[in-house]
Amino acid sequence: MNGQVNAIRAGDCDSAIVASANWIADPGVQIALDKLGALSASSRCHTFDARAEGYARGEGFGAIYLKRPSVAIRDESPIRAVIRGTAINSNGRTGGITRPSAKGQEVVIREAYRNAGDLYFSDTSYFECHGTGTYVGDPIEVAAVGAVFAPERSIDDPLLVGSVKSNVGHGEGASALASVMKVVLSLENGAIPPIFNLETQNPNIDFEGANVRPVTEVTPWRANRMQRASINSFGYGGANGHCIIDHVNNVLPEYVAPGILKSKANGITNGHMNGHHQAKFVQHQPVVERPILKITTNAATRQLVLLPVSAHNEHSLELNLEALSQVIEKFSLADVAYTFSARRSILAQRSFCLVEKGNVTQGLVLDTKPVRAPLQTSNIGFVFTGQGAQGHAMGAELFEYRVFQTAIEYLDQVLGELSNPPSWSLSSILSGDCDEALIQTAEVSQAACTALQIGLVDLLASWHVRPSAVAGHSSGEITAAYASGRVTAAEAIVAAYLRGQAVSKNKQKGAMLAVGLGQDQVDKYMKDREDKIRLAAINSPGNVTLSGDMVAIDDISTALTSDGVFHRRLQTGGNAYRSHHMLPVGRA
Repeated sequence: MNGQVNAIRAGDCDSAIVASANWIADPGVQIALDKLGALSASSRCHTFDARAEGYARGEGFGAIYLKRPSVAIRDESPIRAVIRGTAINSNGRTGGITRPSAKGQEVVIREAYRNAGDLYFSDTSYFECHGTGTYVGDPIEVAAVGAVFAPERSIDDPLLVGSVKSNVGHGEGASALASVMKVVLSLENGAIPPIFNLETQNPNIDFEGANVRPVTEVTPWRANRMQRASINSFGYGGANGHCIIDHVNNVLPEYVAPGILKSKANGITNGHMNGHHQAKFVQHQPVVERPILKITTNAATRQLVLLPVSAHNEHSLELNLEALSQVIEKFSLADVAYTFSARRSILAQRSFCLVEKGNVTQGLVLDTKPVRAPLQTSNIGFVFTGQGAQGHAMGAELFEYRVFQTAIEYLDQVLGELSNPPSWSLSSILSGDCDEALIQTAEVSQAACTALQIGLVDLLASWHVRPSAVAGHSSGEITAAYASGRVTAAEAIVAAYLRGQAVSKNKQKGAMLAVGLGQDQVDKYMKDREDKIRLAAINSPGNVTLSGDMVAIDDISTALTSDGVFHRRLQTGGNAYRSHHMLPVGRA
């Protein structure tokens, strides 16, 4: 890690990964170490204990991500702790390969503090020792620690010491990373974990002379003291390493979480900045612009939350979900959702889980087979419907989304500025706070269908879902023009509203019928009715829409029912759009 830290400080890179692993693949090394007398017969590292007789080998894989603080702040990366200084050296000639040098260890500690800017030794609250639990190594290490820190501390302020090896064994090449991870977690949680099963302090270790005290129970970091820890790590043949780690707030006092500082933490909402303003109009977020996301430490979620998941293969995906289910209840669901959607690589095998806020674990199952990601980004087309698909309270549940709510409020304000404003509001129509029959009138349905689809376009855009192509039928063409950026939301809703106003003046009673037949097949039902019925739309090779006189539509409906052909009356409020009924309206 020393090399990576120096490279970042020298400007050779802004970030680096430190990784290591220890895997006991065959008994060869085990046999050699046993003959050397380095291993514990009890298979435990009895750190600082009178039972110290050697160390227990451990397996492990670990990695940490280092980043220059200024770059981490700019990128809004999570900062777990801050490395203040590092140093490495070698003992040179000693009494044997397993016999460390107290002087060499003392020198490397002092060098790390010098590299960190001559930090005060008295500010360090905790020392994570190498602490293998060997008869010779532990006394020498404690003596080196005492030589550095004891002169700077009072007798009633001993330095707390411990070692993760008593808990997880000696990971050998990966052991230093285990120590670093322990210290970082300890700083984050405000408590130092104890040495495992320390029964009797090793009489060969001068704890009093070194002015240190082993941690034997979970111990909170001392109040009003710097939360700083030193970490030792040694290797075969006399390699020494030292690292100093601070709590993030020692270096960045204002830091709370990625993108959040203490002075700005209050009053920030987690959402798109297109809500209520003091201006005359609600500020509407154009669909072509990227919404601004603000982060908060107390973000909440809706009752149902979508968690995107991915992995390299299906088996890994299942294992990931199984592992996640064991720990997800310990974390904020909002944080988990944000991390999964914005801070994780999207791998080849993809799926999602729909979880409920009150019972997250139960929802961590894959209801559908994972989809393998295409080599190229998929293009999405939006198809917009015209009048006829409306229903009472058809947008009620969408109002819990601020983006949708803001869009509808804005459209209501636009209509309210017209010389002939409506007596109703889009908000009441779409939420269902009105007479159920009102939505079926031409004056209302035209504007309501358009408004609903404008709100959906905005909502999808806030989730970065935008169309590559659009198509619209009838009044749906208005929203298609909006989604393509050809008209504004204000222009779209005014056009739809005035269209509804014009159609409401229609005096003829007509109807429209969707039929599950192609153009050629439906001709026989229209025979002798060409002056009363029009082919209003060819929706597909096997589906058309008829429009015209109500009596003629009823007759065709009866014939289709007799022949067992699918058909459905459209809710158009007694208007026969795209037929001869519209000619007088158009001329007016």
